[in-house]
Amino acid sequence: MKLQEQFINKMKVKNYSDATIKAYWSWIFKFIKHNGTKHPSELTGEINNYITYLTIVRKLAPKTIKQAGHSIIFLYQKSALPGYPFY
Repeated sequence: MKLQEQFINKMKVKNYSDATIKAYWSWIFKFIKHNGTKHPSELTGEINNYITYLTIVRKLAPKTIKQAGHSIIFLYQKSALPGYPFY
C-alpha cells in the first residue's frame, strides 16, 4: 500500500473530515517535494528545516505553519510511519 493510501486510511479511521485529510496531505506532499521527493522515512532530520523554511522564507502565518507541522507530526507519529523519531 502506498504512503498516501496508508495516511488517508488512518485519518479516515480517526474520523477526520475530507477537507482536513486533503489539507494535511497537501502539506506532506509539499514537505516531500521540498526535500527532493525522498521517502519521509529518510527525512526525519529535515522537519525542523522545513518549518524554518516556511517561517523565514515563505513568511507564512503562524496558524498555517502550525497546520503544516501538525500534518507532518500525524504522518510520523500516528499514521504510516509510527516509530520514526520526530525531531
